[in-house]
Amino acid sequence: MENLRILIPALACVLVLTPGAASAQTAIQAHYADGQVWVSWDYAPPAPETFVILGSDTPITQFADSLQVGRLFEYEYVPGAIRQQWGPPNRGWKIPSAGGAGQDSLGEFTGLFVETVHAAGPRYFAVVAHGDSTITPGVNATTTPANALYGPGEDVECHLQITYPPIPGYNSRVFAMWADGRADPDDARPDFPVCANPAKNGMPSLFLISASNSIGGGPRPVTYWLHGGDGRAKQSEPGDRTIYGIDPNLGYLVGHNDDMVRWIPAYGAISEEGGNSWWFGWGLGHDPFPGCPATAPPGEVIVNYTQRRLVWIHQWLIGQGWVDPEHTSILGHSVGSAGTTALGKAYPDLFATCTMFNNGFGGPDSSQGAFNLYGFREDGNKTTFLDALGDSIPLYDAFDLTTMLAPGVDLPLFRSFHGKNDDRGGMMWDAFVTEQYRAADSLGAGMHLYWDERAHTPEGHPGHWAAGPTPAVQTQRDNVDYQEPFSVHQSFPAFFNHRLAPGAFDPGNGDPLTGDPWGTWGGYHEWELSSLLDQVDQWAVTAYLIDGSSWLPDNAPMDSLVCDLTIRRAQAFLPAPGETVDWMQLTMAGDTLRTGMVVADANGRLVLPSLVIYRDPLRTRIKFIRTSLVGIEPPATSPEVFSLDAFPNPFRARTQIQFALASPGEAELTVHDVQGRMVRRLLASVLAAGRHRLAWDGRDDRGTRVAAGIYRARLRVNTQVHIRSVVLLR
Repeated sequence: MENLRILIPALACVLVLTPGAASAQTAIQAHYADGQVWVSWDYAPPAPETFVILGSDTPITQFADSLQVGRLFEYEYVPGAIRQQWGPPNRGWKIPSAGGAGQDSLGEFTGLFVETVHAAGPRYFAVVAHGDSTITPGVNATTTPANALYGPGEDVECHLQITYPPIPGYNSRVFAMWADGRADPDDARPDFPVCANPAKNGMPSLFLISASNSIGGGPRPVTYWLHGGDGRAKQSEPGDRTIYGIDPNLGYLVGHNDDMVRWIPAYGAISEEGGNSWWFGWGLGHDPFPGCPATAPPGEVIVNYTQRRLVWIHQWLIGQGWVDPEHTSILGHSVGSAGTTALGKAYPDLFATCTMFNNGFGGPDSSQGAFNLYGFREDGNKTTFLDALGDSIPLYDAFDLTTMLAPGVDLPLFRSFHGKNDDRGGMMWDAFVTEQYRAADSLGAGMHLYWDERAHTPEGHPGHWAAGPTPAVQTQRDNVDYQEPFSVHQSFPAFFNHRLAPGAFDPGNGDPLTGDPWGTWGGYHEWELSSLLDQVDQWAVTAYLIDGSSWLPDNAPMDSLVCDLTIRRAQAFLPAPGETVDWMQLTMAGDTLRTGMVVADANGRLVLPSLVIYRDPLRTRIKFIRTSLVGIEPPATSPEVFSLDAFPNPFRARTQIQFALASPGEAELTVHDVQGRMVRRLLASVLAAGRHRLAWDGRDDRGTRVAAGIYRARLRVNTQVHIRSVVLLR
């Protein structure tokens, strides 16, 4: 009876729909493949607004025999998003054949519901238009069970729907996946997270992956593009959005669809437009159907269902051998920029760079009105993320630049572009944006902050950093191909406190008429990626201000800039708190410009104040040396481990720690608290090459449940060590 865990709270809402005689459903079928049961049925037009799906472990002969396991809008039980973006209007879903061998193509008037399996055994289904209760076995109720399997080798998969060339020289593929919706967001399969609440169980989502025909096989860099509030995945393909330069060069471009289909009372209709989730998620109790509130009530817990989906798809692409997890970046515009910010803060270990265009940093506001899925800021609705003190982080803080969703973990390299002529609701240029810029510049995260004359959509009102489609009149720093060489596990110099330097650019006080019309804090700073040295005893980089670029706005107009410097994402160079470290700044000829000593703070962080960086070609070498460790052999590096992930993360009951070995090796997997003390040894053994997965239930070696907070999963394979932060919720 495991699969009867979903009881959709439709009875709490007013039933406003009645089926017509023409909407009768027939020819119901169900079969198992790839970790899910695929339920299809035929119907006669006009299509019902919603269908209700019933499920049971025994044959269904009447409505009361079973529980409701799903309810779908027409846009969902047929491929509405695909029909809308790619056509034709009669396209049907493509699903795996029974047993997963091959694909079946469904017809124009064939509906689909997908149930994720949590136990092996027979499953029976019935489908009725909402408001109807007539069950006819063999017509709208299955008489032959779908025999579900469960366990190793039965992982959930994504499924190809379309292949096409968006522009000459590129190829695109559209995939779909169907969410597992459960009352407990942590009650997940080992291979598949809970990506929806019960009311959205079986919700379909799609994504688009594109690449140049000239790239070879094997894992490649990937850049994700998150569309705006009224956008679509198809806008995220090569040849589109030329002002942002989203054509990939070395790897893949992936565009997701964020269409949270729901009833919006102000419309009096179903909407997939404005029905987005802000790339985050929605409330545990949210019911999207007619007669139910469209916004979360005060006190609702907002679960990051959408983030979980994006992260799982990323892991799936890695598992397919397409994506290189070391070279992963994300970009987004408007609501997509808010999603980029929140995702980069929630899962910082996944991304090398995060680039935001026109994020107001405040999340949905009262101007969203009927679109507001989350409730309002004054409601104080919380997320499942915890701050450093173990308190739940408010939902609206997820979208700013300064509230960490994964405390203690360095952020990716963040770049934010905003426009002083942006007057679009919660994304507008205002005092909150400039306050966020000033606070972000003070944190030492190394963010590059830009502003110019653009409006919300720069194509119609471009600014200094995006004045046109050619390199001569826009920045290179926002291009997809510029992000591709950056590595997730590579340290970088974090330049900050630019605003304090004499003659620094000034964004003003939020009034577009104050401050400089365009400027940047950190955007002129560059470093040679190949020059980074990150060893136990020393860290070094070659840095400069950009000049000579054919992307003219990127060239620094000044000879030098003064700022502070700290190190982010150090892999081996990790001074102890209170340790004194020598530093020096050298010319490329080896001449000394400056030297000194700096003491690591309580977090082991070094801050080098008032550093002068010069315009190219005057590049300088900045070096830190732990004098007491000079001559100690650094740890060996190798490609033995090519992934280490935990899912779900954060978690309450259990998380699955997953990793892959390129070759056999002696492996030890342990869990440590933030003080470095080991709380649990999960593995100590010689492992074969390939993917491995172990569960941690939040208990120590004595079987005692440990306190909520941040922990480190530490994987040692031979001499190589990888660490992944995991967050245990109450």
